Amino acid sequence: MQVSQTEVMLTDMRLNCICVLNRNREYAVLQSTIGRCGEKSDFVDGPYTEARFDKPKKIAGSPNKESIYITENKRVRKLSTKKQEVSTIIFPQNAVGLITALSVTE
Repeated sequence: MQVSQTEVMLTDMRLNCICVLNRNREYAVLQSTIGRCGEKSDFVDGPYTEARFDKPKKIAGSPNKESIYITENKRVRKLSTKKQEVSTIIFPQNAVGLITALSVTE
């Protein structure tokens, strides 16, 4: 998902984290990660550096990009770009449907 003119966020299901890439016309460089990449999957809220994900899948953003939403194993997680924190907002069986709806409205 494109966050700005130069930043893109991708989910990494294998490493259980979110990758933030800085791109230009020719290539993209890993700028930072959100969550504890490579560690055991888990559901831990908190600052970007301490949060943990469990196979994050879909990603969508609010129109102003202040909130980014991630689905993972029947949960929806929210990334606050201002506070740089991760929180769990809902645990529904249809969490993927919510992310699909958010993606369509952007």
